[in-house]
Amino acid sequence: MIDAATPRDCLRQLALLARPEDRILSIGRPPEHAPFAARAVHCPLGMPPLAARRLRAETEGCRVLHAWSRFAAEAATPVAARRRQRLLLTVPFAASDDAARDLAAAAHRENWLLAVPTRTLRTHLISLRVGAADVRVVPPAAEPVDRAARRAAARRALGLAEDDFLFVAPQEMTRHAGHKHVAWAHAIVREIGCRAKVLLVGDGPARPFVENFADSTGFGHEVLRVGYRLPPAECLAAADAAAFLAERDRGVGALAAAMAAGLPALCTRLAGQMETCPEGEASVGCEPGVPRTAAAGMLKLIEQDGLAERLGGNAKARAEAFRPAAIRAALDEIYAELAG
Repeated sequence: MIDAATPRDCLRQLALLARPEDRILSIGRPPEHAPFAARAVHCPLGMPPLAARRLRAETEGCRVLHAWSRFAAEAATPVAARRRQRLLLTVPFAASDDAARDLAAAAHRENWLLAVPTRTLRTHLISLRVGAADVRVVPPAAEPVDRAARRAAARRALGLAEDDFLFVAPQEMTRHAGHKHVAWAHAIVREIGCRAKVLLVGDGPARPFVENFADSTGFGHEVLRVGYRLPPAECLAAADAAAFLAERDRGVGALAAAMAAGLPALCTRLAGQMETCPEGEASVGCEPGVPRTAAAGMLKLIEQDGLAERLGGNAKARAEAFRPAAIRAALDEIYAELAG
């Protein structure tokens, strides 16, 4: 179960993990640009509990209820309670301590079982008195991308020269996701004289702000914006490195996808990102909210011989653990437990 505001991280995961027999329901209108079809369940007045009656009928015969957003979880909780079954809620990130505390309180009150992508987030929630048995680590799923086979065509589609070093920023454009700092660091690198470009992928509520800022740097014409015109896999294939400069936790699903494409990452030193893509092994680290350290990381990836290739190879090897079949098997174990 999802809703219109379900994070794109979760939508990508669901697209990779759902089987043909799984029923995908949206509480209210489905999200725009969802990579799958979802059946809408009417949500009167936009209040999740009021969708419960219709949701009960739509989930008849389903063994397990799995919510991919907090809104969907609130709609499904009365249905799960009536069935005397726990609800599984996937939590891609906790953007702040207040958000984590609120989630922990709701999980305790509603008896939710939580699935989180990193040990870091699990440990944080346990510190907020979520029971250790009530929060499970389910890493993000990521499909391998054959960059060698797709790279030339993808770069032609973007109008790139052979010597353009391309940083892709594939995360959803939300507040604190760091896209402004990607554009800022890129401008510093260009002022120094290095040939580099940035590719912004997809959309999000912060997109107008990010694009306006990029245009104000004087290098906005080198910050490419494709929206949903190109598939994410093509965007990853065209790139030389990926940039994840979030100031707060925004999830690691897009990072896992970049790793599966064999891209080295420039990451802010957030615990979840460092756990997923360790600094020095698969990423170059920088300080959150400090563009000059991000620019230094960009320069390192561009100029140090063999560094991008070594980190990208290590990233791809680590991403073997993110193959969708393995992640779905982990989910199936949880589903079996919930179904009794």
